[in-house]
Amino acid sequence: MRTTVVTIVLILWAAAGAWGLDRTEILVVYNENFPGSKTLAEYYVARRRIPREQVLGVKTSRGEHISRREYLETIQTPVRAWVEANKQYDKIKCVLLMRGVPLTVDRIPDEDTWKAVDDAARAMRPFQSDRKKLETDKKRLEDEAAADRAKAVVNGRQIRTLETKIAAIDETLKTLKEKYDVAEKAWDDVTKNTNASVDSELALMFWDGAVLDRDALKLGRLRLVRSDDKTVQTQMWVRNLLNHNTWRLPGRKEMPRTFMACRLDGPTDALVRRMIDDSIAVENAGLEGVAYFDARGMRIPPTGKMSFYAVYDELIRRGAEMVEKTGMKTVVDDKDAPFPANTCPNAALYCGWYHLAHYVPAFKWQRGSVGYHVASAEATTLRNHDSEVWCKRMIEEGVAATLGPVSEPYLQTFPDPSPFFAFLLTGRYTVAEAFWYSNPVNSWMQTLVADPLYTPFRKNPKMTVAQMKDALKPRPLRPLLPGQDEPDATPEE
Repeated sequence: MRTTVVTIVLILWAAAGAWGLDRTEILVVYNENFPGSKTLAEYYVARRRIPREQVLGVKTSRGEHISRREYLETIQTPVRAWVEANKQYDKIKCVLLMRGVPLTVDRIPDEDTWKAVDDAARAMRPFQSDRKKLETDKKRLEDEAAADRAKAVVNGRQIRTLETKIAAIDETLKTLKEKYDVAEKAWDDVTKNTNASVDSELALMFWDGAVLDRDALKLGRLRLVRSDDKTVQTQMWVRNLLNHNTWRLPGRKEMPRTFMACRLDGPTDALVRRMIDDSIAVENAGLEGVAYFDARGMRIPPTGKMSFYAVYDELIRRGAEMVEKTGMKTVVDDKDAPFPANTCPNAALYCGWYHLAHYVPAFKWQRGSVGYHVASAEATTLRNHDSEVWCKRMIEEGVAATLGPVSEPYLQTFPDPSPFFAFLLTGRYTVAEAFWYSNPVNSWMQTLVADPLYTPFRKNPKMTVAQMKDALKPRPLRPLLPGQDEPDATPEE
């Protein structure tokens, strides 16, 4: 048994580097144009004793959204230049973005296809305006006839005339709408899925237009395809080579570096400082509390096609089962609705879904709690005070670390709860490592909001390394038939 454990340790050490992200391996980036961003960076650096030379100010947009061109010019280029100028390519593993650095790289604009959409929209507007006026006149005549029966006959004839005109306009609008739909689809085909989180793009700042060869990936190998474009593949995603499923793939060491990237962000500077303070205090004491998992009662059919919804529901239940085996109190809700309000005291860990962009105040969060909500829009903003998206609201309610997508991510790009929490529960890995070793893809939508050095179970580990390795094994999603190979239980691209 001792030999087995030692072997596991050596394998994981070789694959992922030394235990735990170190303070000397972090570059802190703040926005010089955003009030308070530098102050927060200085606060974090002082509290975590980050070398002061590993702090970089960039002059970029103050908003949460940024164009791809501005992202490349004002964020990626200066960060990469700092890494190269300071010869830190082999040392820096994580880039931490402070509040004030934009959150989302917007869709790439396309003037030609957008002009067609705009032209089609302008062609419809006069007819839409005329139709609205006719509907208003029709409603007035109907109201008059209802109030005065003497006007019913005259008004009735006028109403029928208006209805004939409205019907003619509707025929014209139908044709114009078809042209608009064609133009919009052409625009969408060019620009769709070219947006991403700033963090996820920055992770690949040294890829220089390289993308992974999908045919080689099918054979379990890694090979790059390069283009003249200096940006990373902008439509859809690129497989994350920090994910634990890639550690043994041939060719991994020859790939460009993938940097861990995350942010300390939120509605206010005070909340960011609270997250930093909570992370340091709790890792020195050890996180305790209840783990809550909110599934939806979906089941994988014994035969036939599996939906990702049923798959992820099963992964949530498996994550709960794994955590419960550690002895940590675990509560599972397997009903379609989310946990009701005020039903989850002492919440330390959480994974659940759905209730899109509308946080349910079910939880009394423990100091230092870690959790994420699986839905399509939960990190579309971290600063809008009126928003009810889960990431922003969870930060306001007390979590220390969370993650979510800045736009539609597709379900298979969320981390699998089992490896995410397994890395944390060993007490050897930081929250940044837990995310990046379980995050399936890059150049995509997910963002981690946390102190990257936060190691919640450092003082009170819940899992051994051997147990963690067991949790990382592929497991069949339904009973295997004789002669079948065991499939990978983790959703990937």
